[in-house]
Amino acid sequence: PPSRMQSSHEGTEEEEEEEEECPVKTRKSPAFRRHWLIRSRKRRYEKDESVLSTEDSEDDLSSAQPSTAPSPCPSQSELDSEMVQAHRAWKKSIMLVWRTIAQHKYANLFLHRVKDDDAPGYYEIIHRPMDLTTIKKNTECGAIRNDIDFQRDVLLMFQNAFMYNKSNYHVYVMAEEMRTDVMESIQDYLATKYVVQTSGTKALRSREGRVGELQEEDRKLKRPLMEDSPAVSPSPSKRRRNKADE
Repeated sequence: PPSRMQSSHEGTEEEEEEEEECPVKTRKSPAFRRHWLIRSRKRRYEKDESVLSTEDSEDDLSSAQPSTAPSPCPSQSELDSEMVQAHRAWKKSIMLVWRTIAQHKYANLFLHRVKDDDAPGYYEIIHRPMDLTTIKKNTECGAIRNDIDFQRDVLLMFQNAFMYNKSNYHVYVMAEEMRTDVMESIQDYLATKYVVQTSGTKALRSREGRVGELQEEDRKLKRPLMEDSPAVSPSPSKRRRNKADE
């Protein structure tokens, strides 16, 4: 190929330049000739290998084409649509629980982020603050995606109050009372959710079973009617032909 010829010419030119730089006596010695021959062959081999590897890489790039065949599997958007709808339904139900918590008589203590002026040294003790407004934002933006995450952040909010305040302080007592009421609301929500899910499954199974029973009853009723149905009487013309035959 032209690339190999070009590389061989380049190699010979470099070798001739190297030979010209050496003294005449050194060039005539057999050791120099052998060394020069070995080096020239090695250079040619390395250049040929580099040219071949470059050509192979270009062929691979040209032959590699993106696959345009349609995939039989559903797209990621189709798979995620059901998950998005389920998350929206969950978010609506959990926000009802959040509104119940926000309407508590002591909810103003936990509605917004704690300020340094109101609680000196608060952030030196509490390294992960939490409040009801932050819980609402995290639920709306998707940082909280299930009941476990929601319950975890709510408990963290009360735990921070217990860590910062002493047990004989009024904020500690109010946080303890509110936590009891909030946990009852969350447990009621989880119990209602479980009942709805199980009742829906049972209703579906009972509906399918009832349909099967009705179909079986229809088959049983049709079978005797077909067996007990009287034979069809012959028409008058057929009677006359039968008499004539007799």
